[in-house]
Amino acid sequence: MNLTVKLFGELQELCENSSIQLQLPAHSCVGDLLLIASSQYEIFNNRVFRVAVNCSYVDNSHSLGDSDEVAFIPAVCGG
Repeated sequence: MNLTVKLFGELQELCENSSIQLQLPAHSCVGDLLLIASSQYEIFNNRVFRVAVNCSYVDNSHSLGDSDEVAFIPAVCGG
């Protein structure tokens, strides 16, 4: 399956793009997505960010589908 992953904050700046395209095997989960993203884009290694699928935060075991909207959202802090 081919997924578009939207990037936000520092991830968007480091990648110099608002999204990336990733090819995943059928029946992949978020954990698989993270492994593939990290192997193809070094910027995702050692970074803290959350994964949202269809506007909801999910864990690594969440199953992915072709039509899912996926986003990598970095940690944000403020005072």
